[in-house]
Amino acid sequence: MVLAAGAMDPVTTGAGVRVLPDVTSGDLSTRSIGTLIVPGAVEAGSRRRVHPLTDPRVVARVRQFADRLR
Repeated sequence: MVLAAGAMDPVTTGAGVRVLPDVTSGDLSTRSIGTLIVPGAVEAGSRRRVHPLTDPRVVARVRQFADRLR
């Protein structure tokens, strides 16, 4: 398993857990990818409606990898 992020900086989850990436997402362009898991996040809006939080840069990067996934 390899953990990737946009940069090599620690990533803090919503639960406060700090995760250290092994590589950047740019480094994955030369690696074979069997399975890609992309964690997500949501926020609760008015009337307790849940809305997904998306980052267009992450969506674009995942699309680049799609052809190479199992």
